[in-house]
Parts: sequence; C-alpha cells; structure tokens
Amino acid sequence: MKTLGQSVAYIVVILFVAALAEAGEWRGIKPLRSNRADVERLLGPPDDPSKEHSLVYKTEKEVVIIDYADGLSCKSGSSTEWRVPRGTVVSITISPRVLLPLSELHIEESRYRKTFDVHRSEVVKYNNEEDGVSIVVYQGNVQYINFFPTEKDNHLRCDNTQKVSNGKMNNFVYPALDSYHNISFEEEKARLDNFALNLQEQAEMLGYIVVYAGKRERVSRACARAERAKNYLVNRRGLEMERIVTKYGGRREEFTVDLAMASRGSCTSRLPKPHCSPL
Repeated sequence: MKTLGQSVAYIVVILFVAALAEAGEWRGIKPLRSNRADVERLLGPPDDPSKEHSLVYKTEKEVVIIDYADGLSCKSGSSTEWRVPRGTVVSITISPRVLLPLSELHIEESRYRKTFDVHRSEVVKYNNEEDGVSIVVYQGNVQYINFFPTEKDNHLRCDNTQKVSNGKMNNFVYPALDSYHNISFEEEKARLDNFALNLQEQAEMLGYIVVYAGKRERVSRACARAERAKNYLVNRRGLEMERIVTKYGGRREEFTVDLAMASRGSCTSRLPKPHCSPL
C-alpha cells in the first residue's frame, strides 16, 4: 500500500514526464513563444509580484521560476539577450519539492549531452539544446529542470551577447542576478534555488551573497542571514562551499540581499569596491 508521500511523489513524476514529453515547453508555456499573460492564465498571480523579471510560483509539487525579457534594446553594452517584447517568457525553471530520481523520468539519454560538475562529481547536468531542456541531478535525484530557447531561436538573440548552451551569459553578472529584502526563509529558498541553478550551469563562476543592513539593524544579524543562505546552498543544493562568498556591503534603507556571480579572481577588478570589503 502506498503512503501519502509516495503518492505525491508519483504525481510529481507524472507531471515531469509530461513536461519533458513536450519538446521545450512546460504545460503549454514555451520560452520566446509565451508571455506573462499566458503564465498568469495558467498559474495565477505570482507569490512575489514585486519582482518584475523573475517570478516565483510554489505548488504542492514544485517551485516554478519564470524569467521574462526586459524588453530593452540590443544596443552595445546592454545585458539584454533576446529581441523579444517585454514580458516574453525567456526560461522556465522547475524544482521538485519531493525526491525525484532521474530514473523515474525515463528520458532518452542519447538526446542529452551529459556533463559533470568539475568540483562535485555527484552533480550531473543533462542538456538537450535541440529541444531546449536541461536537467540538473544531484546524487541521482533531480534538482532542477530548465526550459530555455532552442537552437532554432538563435536568430532572435542579440548580436552583442555570447551564446552558451543554456542561453545565459557566460561572463560576470552584475547588477545582481536577484535582489530581495526581509522575506521569509521559505520565500528566500526559492530565490536561492534559482541562484544555485545558475551556479551549477556555470561551474567556473563564484557565487556572491552580499548583504546590506537596514538603518537600525545590527551588522551581525545581516551577516548571519548571509551565512544561513550559504549553508542552504551548500547543504541542500550541493554547491561547493568554496564557491560561495558572503560579503557585507554596508547599510541601506532596509535589509537587502544581492545574489551575484563573478569569475574567480575578478572581485577586486569587477565587483564594486564596497562588495569586496571583508565581513
């Protein structure tokens, strides 16, 4: 007789198999073909509507992160990657909330390029550029499934961006990939999950957790929040401890966390100086 937990896991497996069966799309939502209105018709308003370009949805079975285009021009120096309207879906990241063995997905592995994390061999990525699907696996269990633009969509890519296998820029990313204030730890985990995905896909990068204390807040509390976030990335998402750097950035009007990425050794030359100050 199945337990409740086993039944839930089985439902999740069915959902993910159905998602992977549709090449490059999840529940009818497809990168560069769907927009925010399509997503909200399916999932409703996001959990955190204050974020405009990276929105989080949480269900009983998964955490879903939808990234949208900013609609800015492709001019030189712009970080915009795609010539698509503002609010167009750029990528979809699915993180299961129960253990989901990769074997239960029954994927056709010959269609995926398999790579290992250079620092942690138990982290494996399966990438299918033709269909726009990648799967990150830790110790045999699915951590994320990411849907991104396919190779056929390269004509929509800005000329000033560099093509990499997951559709992201393979260089230093600042301003922050994400920024948030004094949210609950459950909400923060969803943001950290998306951050972990970026780091697992770009193994040469370091992750920076930069905290800013509020006007009347103790610096020690802000730094403790940075350490909690780091511990989650290491202990729950399998990232190497040496790849996560915590920094204190000073004071702002309210407590703030910035999540950023930089190549090894780039801190002194490319990160803003306040972010390179020691804790």
